[in-house]
Amino acid sequence: MASRKPFVRWVIAAAVLLVFILAIVLLERSVTLDALSTWGLRVGLLLLGLILAGAILWYLRPQDAEPVHDTGDDVLLAIGAARARLPRGAFFNRAMVLVLGPEGGAKTTMIARSGGDPELLAGDAPSASTDAPTSTKTANVWALHQAVVTELGGTLLTDAARWAKVVRALRAPRV
Repeated sequence: MASRKPFVRWVIAAAVLLVFILAIVLLERSVTLDALSTWGLRVGLLLLGLILAGAILWYLRPQDAEPVHDTGDDVLLAIGAARARLPRGAFFNRAMVLVLGPEGGAKTTMIARSGGDPELLAGDAPSASTDAPTSTKTANVWALHQAVVTELGGTLLTDAARWAKVVRALRAPRV
């Protein structure tokens, strides 16, 4: 669909609507109905045509491109690495949990010792839950049951431009 010209979806939707209008005209001429039933046929088929044309416009809408990750940003690289470790589409099909807080706020400890058997997908957290974690410099991304837990370093919250990029990278693509 990316190679399709933008006006093609409008042409297809207009053609579908035109087919429904032609069906109205042909049915009015071939079937004898009283005035109320004729108006019911007109309105009903026109509504169906509009609904179908709208569904076609929605289905053929332009899709968001895959987010481009800045190769110089460690947070975006960690998110990209975590997405690569899960099967295709699994990253966005799970619930997304963001863990935010100041540096040294025990975010890593809370996740590692949550009892939910978290699997570290990307980041620099210690592998054993008994090890004392260091302060998170960039991000840790964990798989936890049917969720992805993303723990972001405290310094990220003060940088609005980086925060916007991270939110864009964590957002699921449109369906």
